[in-house]
Amino acid sequence: MAPGPAPRQADDLFEVTVPPGVRAGDAMTVGLPGGKVHKIVVPPGLGPGLHFQIAVPHVEPTALEKVAQAAKVAATAVQKKAKDEAWEAKAKAATKSVLGAGSNFISGFKQGLKGDAQPSQAQPPPAAPDPQYVIAVVPAGLYPGSQMLVATPSGTLQVVVPPGAQPGSEVHVY
Repeated sequence: MAPGPAPRQADDLFEVTVPPGVRAGDAMTVGLPGGKVHKIVVPPGLGPGLHFQIAVPHVEPTALEKVAQAAKVAATAVQKKAKDEAWEAKAKAATKSVLGAGSNFISGFKQGLKGDAQPSQAQPPPAAPDPQYVIAVVPAGLYPGSQMLVATPSGTLQVVVPPGAQPGSEVHVY
């Protein structure tokens, strides 16, 4: 008996939000993880802000795509480590500032008790730490208003390509 056809792999499901200005029956392009783009038509009855799922046939990544993904993961890890080190440095500086302000307060309090207090210089508050973000590159075929999925350390986010962005542009996703 001859073997049957190989079983088809399951489709990958993605949630899409209809962007402003797009209505049922309109065609739109959605960016998928890995830089792939998928053209779809908004289903009947849907309008801006509403969600729906799309099924995209699962395709195993090529060896080059796997290497590129591994490079992205490594680059993200390096960026995270650099941010963590920057946060640590800022935390140390803020701790020194707080400790310095505390010792100035205690010194001033003691001098005040003696009656020879000198006015102290106000110290500016430490700079606020930079917010955490991921840098995503707008894939070819996507333009402002298009949607793309961005992998972040906390999960995949659906992002609308901002005004002024074009394929190849870097977008900061917070």
